[in-house]
Amino acid sequence: MAVLVLPLAAVLVLFPVEILTLWLRDPLLAHEVGPLVTLLALGTCLNALMNVPFALQLAHGNTTIGLSINLGLVVVLVPSLVLITLQFGAPGGAAAWAVANALYLLLGLPITHRVLLGDGVATWAAKDILPPLTGALVVVVGARALLHDGLGPTLQLTVIFLVWILATLSAAAMSVRVRAFGLNAIKILRV
Repeated sequence: MAVLVLPLAAVLVLFPVEILTLWLRDPLLAHEVGPLVTLLALGTCLNALMNVPFALQLAHGNTTIGLSINLGLVVVLVPSLVLITLQFGAPGGAAAWAVANALYLLLGLPITHRVLLGDGVATWAAKDILPPLTGALVVVVGARALLHDGLGPTLQLTVIFLVWILATLSAAAMSVRVRAFGLNAIKILRV
């Protein structure tokens, strides 16, 4: 999941204005809405990373963890979302989405690991999240530093697409599990 989600999220977080400009064909609107895309992409990425642990909870027949956390988040998030949005507008609402999903991940992962896997959340983060995140960020941050304004729309779209592909390949190369899967596939093909 990390190999698929983190590179795309990194591209959306670091290139929101460029992507929105290509999509909306309105640079001023893209600049206004860009921060929202950053926050929403970040929150959605965190939510996606929690899908596998949530599926594990359901596979074990344990609905208590997800239900408890989600009920707690709804009780806190709904009033907070209303107040934050009234105070800060759409950026406040988007930030609330990112914070809610960060809390969901920070609460849900350790509990899921402790209850269903006997701990190991630090090992999971160190082996399954940080290497693909590092691989994706090296490519996307590097591209962000090198990409300049003034590229035509077609070239800009092509560059952003290539950055996403390269970030995904880099994340896959950094992932121990994906690398092992690839090496096993090559061994099978040789036989």
